[in-house]
Amino acid sequence: TPKGGVAFVGPSDLHTNTKYNNAIFAGFYNGVLHEDVYGFGAAVLLGKHSLYNNFPNLQGTGENVEFNFYVYNILSDPSLDMWTTVPAEIDVTLPGSVNVGTNHLDLALPGLNGAVITAVKSGEFVFTELVENESVTLYFDSQTPGDIEVTITKPNRYPLVETISVNAATTDVGILSVNTQAAMVSGASITGEMTLKNYGSETANSVSGTINCDNADINITDGSVSFGSIGAGSTAADDFTFDISADCPNNTAVEFELTTSTREVLKFELVVSSLAFDITETMIDDDNNLLELGEERPWQVTLKNISTISAVNLNAELVSLSDAVTVTNSSSNIGDLNPGQTGIATFTIEALDGGIPGKRAWFELNLVDQNGLYSTETLVIEIGPLDSNVPTGRDSYGYFAYDSFDVDWAEPAPVYFWTEIDPNYGGSGDVFSMVDDQSE
Repeated sequence: TPKGGVAFVGPSDLHTNTKYNNAIFAGFYNGVLHEDVYGFGAAVLLGKHSLYNNFPNLQGTGENVEFNFYVYNILSDPSLDMWTTVPAEIDVTLPGSVNVGTNHLDLALPGLNGAVITAVKSGEFVFTELVENESVTLYFDSQTPGDIEVTITKPNRYPLVETISVNAATTDVGILSVNTQAAMVSGASITGEMTLKNYGSETANSVSGTINCDNADINITDGSVSFGSIGAGSTAADDFTFDISADCPNNTAVEFELTTSTREVLKFELVVSSLAFDITETMIDDDNNLLELGEERPWQVTLKNISTISAVNLNAELVSLSDAVTVTNSSSNIGDLNPGQTGIATFTIEALDGGIPGKRAWFELNLVDQNGLYSTETLVIEIGPLDSNVPTGRDSYGYFAYDSFDVDWAEPAPVYFWTEIDPNYGGSGDVFSMVDDQSE
């Protein structure tokens, strides 16, 4: 069996430096071991970003960040996925065959959250789904008999590749298309038209069905559909109606289920559009654009309508999620915002005395227009003053980091004790000279 490495990363120049090398590989291994970045090229790029972030004063043209960024290169397929343990098998049982009209598979996949499953039928479709909640609905769109190749991949698992045969049947009713007469927008009442096709060789008699939906934002007002008899290779259509709640989030994929009188259970998805915004800028009305302890300042939030629908007479309400900041003026009227337009909401916030500088304060921004369309965004600011003499934090676990210069904020910190071992500073340790190469 051939042996050797299948991937390599290293410098193409002699003049590297330990501290820059360490930054690159700390980022690389942090990505692989803690951030689930298993692609070789992606992990190397994450390492280079770690170098960039750790040396902000050496980012100029010709300086150390640029040099190390470019001299570290890979020899391999950058899309190669890495295993971090002995890979396990994927244990999934797929059906050996389906009919042409079958448009989905519901699969239970215990232990496979995060796996990617792809179905490919040559010349007809490619569908990819991400496994969540240990299950997935994999959609098909077969038009003829043939084979579907299904591939399941997951980090630290051997890929599973299996083939499902697509067969013709005597009567085989499937969904050809689903269209709506109006845009799928939050708060709308929708009439949909479903078209079925008989992919079989004989007439499907008196076809009818019921459409259901488990999504709480959808209310089916008329889910009974009747298509009559559908000849071999022929189609028939009927309408159904439903309401979408006004607070249904943007880009919600809604799954519907059709149970037919011919005992097929078919599924389809429709996507709801609603208001969506991008926070493009926030500004504290202060000389240093910073909210410091004990200060009360106006706060301007600039947002852009990135949805496909207009916000009519948009209002904003700011809610503090932190005990360090209160909102003293929480409401702001933005007015009309068409798709692509920006607007400004102005609030007043106060940082309470007794806090710690550098603490992050989180806010919830609730946006609603006169039609009841709703969106929620999250904002964060750091409380000042910010300099080298204040603690660093909080981190994601709630901890602050103190150093010996943070004396003005030492009361909440534990007692710090240092044992000096360097004899140059009065310590009792021994000095061992260690020789390295001629690099810096």
